[in-house]
Amino acid sequence: MKRDLALKASEKIGEKVLVSGWASNLRDHGSLIFIDMRDWSGIIQLTIDEKYKDAFETAKKVGLEFVIQAIGKVVNREESVINPNIPTGKVEIVVEELTILNKCKNLPFPLDDDGRNIDENLRLKYRYIDIRRKRIRDLIQLRHQFIQYTRNWFDQHGFTHVDTPLLTVSSPEGARDFLVPSRIYPGKFFALPQAPQQYKQLLMVGGVDKYFQIAPCMRDEDPRADRHSGAFYQLDVECSFIDQQSFFEEVEPYFKDVVNDMTNKKLLEYPFRQIPYEESMDRYGSDKPDIRFGMELFDLSEEFNNSGLDIFKTVNCVKAIFVPREFSRKEIDELTEKVKLQGAKGLAWFKYDEGKLDSSLVKFFDEKLQKAISDKVASNTPDAKNGMIFAIAGEKIHTQKQTGWLRLQMGDLLQLRDPNLLAFCWIVNFPIYEFDDKTGKWDFGHNPFTMPQGGMDSLKNKPMGEIYGTQYDIACNGYEIASGSIRNHDPEILIEAFRLIGVDEEETRKRYNHIISAFEFGAPPHGGFAPGIDRLMMIFFDESNIREVYAFPQTNGQELMTGAPREITNEDLKLYGLKHDDMGNEICEQIKAILDSKKITYELTEHKEAKTSEEAAKIRGISLDMGAKTVVMRSKIYPSKMIMAVVPADKHVDIEAFQESINHEVEVAPAELVEKRTGLKVGAIPPFGRLLGMDVYFDKAIYSKDKMVFSAGRRDKSILIDAKDLIAACEPDIISSDLDISR
Repeated sequence: MKRDLALKASEKIGEKVLVSGWASNLRDHGSLIFIDMRDWSGIIQLTIDEKYKDAFETAKKVGLEFVIQAIGKVVNREESVINPNIPTGKVEIVVEELTILNKCKNLPFPLDDDGRNIDENLRLKYRYIDIRRKRIRDLIQLRHQFIQYTRNWFDQHGFTHVDTPLLTVSSPEGARDFLVPSRIYPGKFFALPQAPQQYKQLLMVGGVDKYFQIAPCMRDEDPRADRHSGAFYQLDVECSFIDQQSFFEEVEPYFKDVVNDMTNKKLLEYPFRQIPYEESMDRYGSDKPDIRFGMELFDLSEEFNNSGLDIFKTVNCVKAIFVPREFSRKEIDELTEKVKLQGAKGLAWFKYDEGKLDSSLVKFFDEKLQKAISDKVASNTPDAKNGMIFAIAGEKIHTQKQTGWLRLQMGDLLQLRDPNLLAFCWIVNFPIYEFDDKTGKWDFGHNPFTMPQGGMDSLKNKPMGEIYGTQYDIACNGYEIASGSIRNHDPEILIEAFRLIGVDEEETRKRYNHIISAFEFGAPPHGGFAPGIDRLMMIFFDESNIREVYAFPQTNGQELMTGAPREITNEDLKLYGLKHDDMGNEICEQIKAILDSKKITYELTEHKEAKTSEEAAKIRGISLDMGAKTVVMRSKIYPSKMIMAVVPADKHVDIEAFQESINHEVEVAPAELVEKRTGLKVGAIPPFGRLLGMDVYFDKAIYSKDKMVFSAGRRDKSILIDAKDLIAACEPDIISSDLDISR
């Protein structure tokens, strides 16, 4: 007898069917036993009457999540017991035969809710059980339908699907590669593709007209709520003989169609708005703006420069927003601290009441300046009556981003970000080059293979800061969905683009010989982009955490179910010509790179090796309380999970308080285990837990410090840094500012 899924069986009223699945709920009513049986299609009720003795005796032995098989007749339920909450709720199967196919141990967690309140690490460790949960099962099915819809759409619109290699060479995508050692060629490595970027361009050279692929991409990046660590999937698209506007017109219908056909959401506007990069930063403080609401930034640089406050007289930029809500002083103080964590020096504010300003700062602004500020509020927000003006001052790019962050927080607070709207927009006119203040040199700001607007003429005749590329991003609801560009397909223009940043033709050809050589055999104009499948899923189907849209996600660079990554034996290392090395210098370089990227000022010192906090303070010539003590904990529940606690060096971690604060049982990890897992000696562990694949928590005492010193991966290297910058760089858990975990 052929098996039916529950949903299909429910349609066969009066027929005998065979169904199989899991016992998700059990109810014993004496002479009747009810089992809610779940399979991939849903749940159907099995009714076992005592008149079917063998089936009834078997039903008594069934436990929760036992795997069962039943044969019986599909009948309509009595009207009083119809369940309108499930598709099969009008029927039940009167079971004549019941078989237990497999038993189930006690579950590590219940499956009768959405699972959001269950420890995520526990769910991921037993992901094969968590997949039985309706929410996760629905997401897997939605992902299948979404990818199938996407494949069909691009096929129907003349695109050709092509698979590209997974073992390739390193590419300039801006992230770290995952490397695969070659056994056949010792000392050489493949790179897993960060994107099929160069292959898809070579396909254009080969004559493929319009290409697409649901491409796996591997980048060694730190995870975020909207970015999966390790592998992710993108809709990779490239077209020949196309310009920027034509490409937008080619792909915008896909987004319109997929939103209309696969979601319950509405587009804010169509066609999509095109916003120049500099305008986007100026109006929204972001190159991935959420345009579902207004509250745009406005400039108060001139007004603050001309005020009576000396600290503002030479400030580079002041950006402000108007918020139509009153705030208490406590709320303003809390908001100020949050803004400081974003790198701002503080938060200036005025109460606004129908054009009149009130604040402790008002006395520093004469009537003319106050009127200028009020006029800008009225111009920016014509219906403004009562509310607050919040302003942030500093270097332009940082001030724009910090005020943009504040805008989003206010959008959430006032519930202006309608979850039922999808607001797509293109960000265009990115500058090709950006100046690095630290090195005093120009470098590529984005993809170096972007065709400059104006071609060779721009490269030859325009200042570098005024050369714009045919680079574009598409954003939606404050998320970057994809980056793309019209590519630089002309070898001479490509070589000139690199020459401007000091890379001569010989070096450029050495780095990118395969693609430059290909272009010399006749490359057509071409361009494309690569939307993130996982991020689109997250936005379309209202998931706040991108990991939930994967069947088997990673967290903190680990796949908890299988324990990947794992150590390999020395014998395996030798097979590939590899050996273990001291990680200290490498971690130190990674820390420096993080601090440099965030433009944080710090002082790196090399000194005599220090094994204890007290010895380190003496060698460094600082008070003990300036040091950051890093303690690595091991989970008692998941022995492979490591957690980092950071306290002032004159304190100890209060383990009981720490456990209570994070709601997790832990113990101090043995030194041998810490060294084995991190490659670093105890006493050299930096507070950058996320670099080492650990959750990290700071004691609240660190938030009130001025300066801190910490070991930078080696016992003979220390970094002196402002405490607020250390917090910003290490990104401890959000609850850290309230954690009292030291004694």
